[in-house]
Amino acid sequence: MGLVSDIFKKETFKEDVLKLAKKVSEKAMTTLITAKKAIKKSEELGITEGMKYERSVFIPLFNTQACKEGVSAFREKRKADFSKL
Repeated sequence: MGLVSDIFKKETFKEDVLKLAKKVSEKAMTTLITAKKAIKKSEELGITEGMKYERSVFIPLFNTQACKEGVSAFREKRKADFSKL
């Protein structure tokens, strides 16, 4: 996949991947699932269709508890807590 040479250094690969995994794990599950679907779908769609698809799956996320928590955390200058969502 090119992760070692393109993104992470061989010497710190494990530590860097664990840092990234921790960062991803702190995000809202609904958002992560939606992002993964959009990325997979982008492999089979052209740019115009892909943008339409992305819009169709991400707009509904604005009505989720995760979005409300993220906005509240931003306003309150604190780290968002998606662990109970």
